[in-house]
Order: sequence, then structure tokens, then C-alpha cells
Amino acid sequence: MLDALEAGMRVAAKLERRSGTFETRWRQVLEAAQEAYVAVDASGVVVDGNRRTEELFGWSREEMVGRRPPSWSRSGTGRGSLAAWPRR
Repeated sequence: MLDALEAGMRVAAKLERRSGTFETRWRQVLEAAQEAYVAVDASGVVVDGNRRTEELFGWSREEMVGRRPPSWSRSGTGRGSLAAWPRR
């Protein structure tokens, strides 16, 4: 019984290491992309974005995460009104 538990723990540790590697690689791909990437949850709240999204919309990832954008288009030039992005 103890051997099975130890084997299970080794498998779980191996999967955790792989997951961390996958997440690191995924983040590298997203950051290298020339296209904007925005992830939103089921209610439309931003949960992630990449460097290109920051450049395109003019807000940092930290400023966008946790907000529901009023529109995905930016009117005029320069930085839009972050106040228009309501917090959850």
C-alpha cells in the first residue's frame, strides 16, 4: 500500500513539473506573438493578455485584468479611459 502511495506521489510530482514547463512555454509563445491575445472568463472579464495587447490598447496587463471592457475598439488616439472599464 505504501509503495503505491509513493508511486502515485512520484507521478503527481512529474505531472506538476510538466505543467510548469508547459505554462512557461505557453507564456513565451504568447509574449512573442505579433497578435494581441486577450483571455476573458465566462462573464467577459479580462483574465490575461500579452505584450501586444498592452501596446494595442494602451493599458498594462495589470490594469486590464479584472475589468470588463466597454468596447474592443479604441476611439481617437492615445490612451483610452481606463475608468470606463468597470471592476468586477
